[in-house]
Amino acid sequence: ANCCHSTPTQQLIVDKLEAERCIMDFLKGSYDKHARVWSGDKRPLIYDFDCSLGKVIYNTLRNCPKKVCQVSDNDGREVTNGETLTWSIRLAQHFKKMHLRHDDVIGIVAKNSTYLTSVAVSCFMNCTPFHAVNPVYDTKTIENVFSTTEPKVIFCDGEFYEKVYEATRSLKPLFYTLTNHIEGVARIEDLLLPTKTEFFYHFVTSEDVVFTNSSIDWFTGLLYTVITCTSSCKRVITNRDYTPEYFVELVKKYNINNVGAAPRHVAQLVACPTATAENLSTIRSFGIGGGSVSLPIIQRLQSIVKNSIITFGYGLTEIGGISFNLGYQFHSSVGKLVPGMHA
Repeated sequence: ANCCHSTPTQQLIVDKLEAERCIMDFLKGSYDKHARVWSGDKRPLIYDFDCSLGKVIYNTLRNCPKKVCQVSDNDGREVTNGETLTWSIRLAQHFKKMHLRHDDVIGIVAKNSTYLTSVAVSCFMNCTPFHAVNPVYDTKTIENVFSTTEPKVIFCDGEFYEKVYEATRSLKPLFYTLTNHIEGVARIEDLLLPTKTEFFYHFVTSEDVVFTNSSIDWFTGLLYTVITCTSSCKRVITNRDYTPEYFVELVKKYNINNVGAAPRHVAQLVACPTATAENLSTIRSFGIGGGSVSLPIIQRLQSIVKNSIITFGYGLTEIGGISFNLGYQFHSSVGKLVPGMHA
């Protein structure tokens, strides 16, 4: 009777594979059959002429996730950068699924409340403009102003729903209430559930603890030096030779959550008795670079870093990263070229 139902572990694997597939789809590439050259996507600058306000906000919120960015004097509710970022990412992903673009409009008729900032930020992230209308306006005025912008989605407080609904009846927008929810009307919380790919947007922040055994003469050592200085995260360093037992000690001692390792170190780690899922539970990202790793070793590694995403990268100290792969569906592949690369 239970043969048609997947276990939690099986569902986790399915979700993980789906997330990995979605993330790899972010890496675009092309092939010139005449020049016989593979090319990665255009490498974006950090802040170039085309940089959106959403990206600027994203970079700021991401780096200091525990800092309180909003407090309500009405109920004392505090919201951190991390919460605002997470909600904004989820909303923006839903906007993308709705096929909302830069030439669409999202309407807002609401007073200040917990999720209002995230609605605005998600619009900036998706480059979809919003049209905010003061909720004191009467039905006729709201109808008049929205007839110009024709929003496809409207966020409003429940107390204003009836007049906004009446004012936009001909537009037939989707409605989501921010406060004072109404039975039968969708609410913003429906769009704030965790998504399978949101973690892709959470890179290293000032709250993270990173480690690689390499020094600055090797690409991973250079990379982690730059990451530390640009994100203000904590980097654990040591001049002792690598042993898996020592690595486990460091993870437990400093709660390391981001790791860069060579294939030979991974092979030693999976054979170490103290390398258990419990001892390595803080690791969220485990990057391997410099060579291939067999499927059995990758599978064993995943079993002891259960909370982690495993990535693979090839690069040169002289030029940086070249290619990137994720998971073990295509474990023998070097992955896709990173933006700006040609091979």
